[in-house]
Amino acid sequence: MNPLTKAAALAALLAAALAACSGGGKNVPASSAGAIAAVAPQRGSSDVAYGADLLTDAQYLGPATLDSLGVDVFVTMRDAAGLVNYAAQVSDPLSPLYRQWLRPEELGDRFGAIKDDYDATAAALRSFGIATKTYPQRQMIRARGPQPALERALGTTFAYYRKGDVVFVAPATAPHPSAAVHIAALGALAGYSANQRAFVPVRAGNALVQGLTPRQIANVFDFTGAWNAGYTGRGINVGIIATGPITDGDPRIAIGDVADFKVLYGLGGSGAIRQVFGTDANVSPGNGSPGGSYSTGLATPPPVTNINCKGTLPACNPEDIEAQLDTEQASTLAPDANVLFYIAYNPNECNSRTPCGTGGAPAAAPAIGINETDDEIQQAIGDNQADVISMSFGIGEPQGKGFNFNANGVGFGPTEFASLVAEGIAVFASSGDT
Repeated sequence: MNPLTKAAALAALLAAALAACSGGGKNVPASSAGAIAAVAPQRGSSDVAYGADLLTDAQYLGPATLDSLGVDVFVTMRDAAGLVNYAAQVSDPLSPLYRQWLRPEELGDRFGAIKDDYDATAAALRSFGIATKTYPQRQMIRARGPQPALERALGTTFAYYRKGDVVFVAPATAPHPSAAVHIAALGALAGYSANQRAFVPVRAGNALVQGLTPRQIANVFDFTGAWNAGYTGRGINVGIIATGPITDGDPRIAIGDVADFKVLYGLGGSGAIRQVFGTDANVSPGNGSPGGSYSTGLATPPPVTNINCKGTLPACNPEDIEAQLDTEQASTLAPDANVLFYIAYNPNECNSRTPCGTGGAPAAAPAIGINETDDEIQQAIGDNQADVISMSFGIGEPQGKGFNFNANGVGFGPTEFASLVAEGIAVFASSGDT
């Protein structure tokens, strides 16, 4: 792969990150608990990181009553710190390991969880009636099951909390997982997000343009010079970690945003957009009860219906403006690059008191996008198809300490990014809101 070609695509994604409105995405509370007279249970101690700092100054409202819950189980790895070090070495031109990229299976064998431990953890979760999705790099297991099953497996109960005007679900006591489960940390367990994204759809037209046009951005970063030299992203796969659905690459929709965007500005390019929903591989069916199944894997989301709609899927499926921006900028600044749009959606994953769908039927309020970004990143690591990845969202240090990363520089966030870098995939995340 020509490094200059790759550099053009990298610069395109950097511009996309700068163009996108960034920061922590909107985590929809699992339910509104209302005014509940309750006494907070005493919190225990635990060696398992789960985002306890997010509960600082939170008001306990009472026990949660949900049909089902999802959680990211970060399994104890053989050498997480070694993976971070390898990512640094593989990126250093002076290192003998420079550009010695690894495959997902090699990540698992060298740095990931011991295979027997990883398999035993997945089997233990399934023994509680919890559905699982596993990955070849052996870092995380996505688990979904009825609330009582998760509580038994993790050794905790769940409660509603309020922090500011946000009501969210979190453990009522520190988790004490079953000894059969080799857990290093738990993600997506405390549902608080400090930032609530505002959706402000704007339709560009001949009389209205907000921000910079693609050609203006190209001039600022000298993309025109790269284009004239023949570097247009041909042969490059750009990965987008989604925070919501898009219309591009969806055969159910006549014309996608990027296609419309290119028509608006008279732009061309041979790059294709493919939405990646995950695979059926390495997915357990769960116990078959409402909310206790993982369906047959990550499924195709319902089609986008109306960007202004408010409600539950599948009747209302609004696009995410940040996902549109990332896709539009990558597709116009690197017009011949292909875009792999990673969007996690599971019809049996719902965050509400209403029972989830059964038998593959749509759920009442399934999680999509921002709530499942770790699953999307793990899918991108397992696929190992992208050359560069952009994610137009993030988490601030105060919200991520002790969960997403630790004071010594390791944690699941650094592990995921180091995994991508060790595969030869560059990662850009926009900064701003947080």
